[in-house]
Amino acid sequence: MQRLPLQDVQFRPYRELDFEEVSRLWTEINRELAPAHLQEAFDRYIDVSLNTELANASQVYQTEKRGVLSVVTQGDRVVGTFGIQPVSRDTVELRRMYLMSDFRGQGIAQKMLKTAEDSAAKAGFHTLILSTAEIQGAAVSFYKKSGFQLVDTRVEDQASNKSIGGGIVRHHFEKVLTKRREAQTNHGKNLNQTPAINPRFSLAALDDLEVVGSISRQAYEPAYLPLLGALPRPATEDYAPWIQDKLVWICYLDCTAAGVLVVEKHLEYWVVWSVAVRPNHQGMGLGRELIGFAKRLASESQIPYLLLHTNSKMKKNIRLYKELGFYQTETVRHPSRNGHELVYMQFDL
Repeated sequence: MQRLPLQDVQFRPYRELDFEEVSRLWTEINRELAPAHLQEAFDRYIDVSLNTELANASQVYQTEKRGVLSVVTQGDRVVGTFGIQPVSRDTVELRRMYLMSDFRGQGIAQKMLKTAEDSAAKAGFHTLILSTAEIQGAAVSFYKKSGFQLVDTRVEDQASNKSIGGGIVRHHFEKVLTKRREAQTNHGKNLNQTPAINPRFSLAALDDLEVVGSISRQAYEPAYLPLLGALPRPATEDYAPWIQDKLVWICYLDCTAAGVLVVEKHLEYWVVWSVAVRPNHQGMGLGRELIGFAKRLASESQIPYLLLHTNSKMKKNIRLYKELGFYQTETVRHPSRNGHELVYMQFDL
């Protein structure tokens, strides 16, 4: 292994002139990762990655929204890459953390990760997320040792520029950026912030049907009945078909089911159909976490925008959605309740 002083390795933003070298790097590393039975799937993944992502790096990494793809160089040679891709106003995703084998084991990967975290925090992001395949055992261990929390594990059936698909298992991690959290603590108006929480999200199974229904009723009844005199559909819905279609996620705090997210999937967009938090877990920021999770799911599936709607009398909900980056698109009469209106909102990913 070639041992080099860290000062000989430099980081800089990706340029179009780097395309050929970075293409070779991404191809080499992904072929190195590919088990024999998945080589064809990895070759397809490489092709998609180069032609839809790298060829459009400035758009994919949204440089105008504080994202960046960086290259790691030694002299004139590109030996690694890493990027941060905005997911929402507060969340950014770590992407393409690649380093040539000759340069591993020297602390360069730790420096790459620290640079990405510092850049994200400086740009104003609160949370850094990432995903990696289970077959990348060293990467999974590296992120755990670096303070990332495992929040979800999924079987990826669909191929994209983020996954080879084919039933591969991917682990999803997140980390609250320390600098951002410390900066907020130092502002007097935020000294009494809600303590940090570490929610875990899991697809609901039919065995969870009663839990999903109970959380939904408990969340909607006290909020809607006094104000509207009636319950909305999510409070009384039969969630069995939704669960069978893999559209329901449960949010856990430790081992306690604390919230529920229900998403309605369409080809060109998704609808956040229900966000429900148990009353004794409200006020902790779980609603924000659930919506943030919906944004991440949609972004990973390359969905361009999210929709939701709520009763116009739910002013608190509308304020929250606006704080989370949703904007109002229209207000229409409620189809079954005289004197009520529905507010429709959209979030662009």
